[in-house]
Amino acid sequence: MDTTLATRNSTLVIAAKIIVPIILALISIFVIAPRASSAALFSKTIASLDKVRSVVLGLTGASTAASAAITLLPDDICSPIATQLMELTDDFMIILCAVYFEKYMLTAIGYLSFTYIVPAAMGLYVVNVFLRNEQVRVLSMKLCLFGICAFLVIPVSVKVSDLINETHGESIQATISAAEESVTEIESASSATAEEDTNNEKKNVFQNLFDAVKSGIGTISQSASAVTEKLKRLVDHFVDALAVLIVTSCVIPLAIIAIFVWLVKALFRIELKIPRLHHTRDYARRYEENDVY
Repeated sequence: MDTTLATRNSTLVIAAKIIVPIILALISIFVIAPRASSAALFSKTIASLDKVRSVVLGLTGASTAASAAITLLPDDICSPIATQLMELTDDFMIILCAVYFEKYMLTAIGYLSFTYIVPAAMGLYVVNVFLRNEQVRVLSMKLCLFGICAFLVIPVSVKVSDLINETHGESIQATISAAEESVTEIESASSATAEEDTNNEKKNVFQNLFDAVKSGIGTISQSASAVTEKLKRLVDHFVDALAVLIVTSCVIPLAIIAIFVWLVKALFRIELKIPRLHHTRDYARRYEENDVY
């Protein structure tokens, strides 16, 4: 009687270990995957990425316009600054590509995780019911956790990035405004003509530079140094904005991935034992003892 009951319980346990993972795999494919790949689930995250995209586009347009406007200044006084601004434009384009990548992978990773990765982990667990291999069991758990972590990487990184963007958002917007103001001043200065009723105190530094070049007076160096100093501050603002965007759009996602990988390794750390090595050591030890005697 006891043997029959134990056998029946063992059969029920084995059946549960097979049926439950299969049910979980089906739920993952047909219930969770469609929702995890839906844009409605990540509406706030997508809105945050769109906001970052708008900021990057604004900085890209501002740096390009500023670089083009600087070329209008006489005697190529600030050509190196214009070149540096164009190089920053390339960096902003890289950040923009990273933002688009995060946005498009947001729903794709959810689909891949719950349609393929998690069901594959459940399949390995079912196979291990017959194999009874500890390494296969740990591999199935690692694979399942990896799918879940991959699904959470982008939302978590975007949330952390939002906290940083809230702190530096005003400074980035100030950089865009300063660049637009400088472009407007350069363009107005290049197209304006000197008028008798215009007071020098009301002119911007770019207009003073144009007037100095036209009149040939000795104040060209002073006007040029004022323009260069203003444009250097503008470049500094662009560099600060670029550094913040690199941290929020590139460094933080990579850091979150590294943290998740470390957690997976820490939770499922096992030592692989190879019996053949131990037998070889025992044989070598016995050989040495026999050789001594």
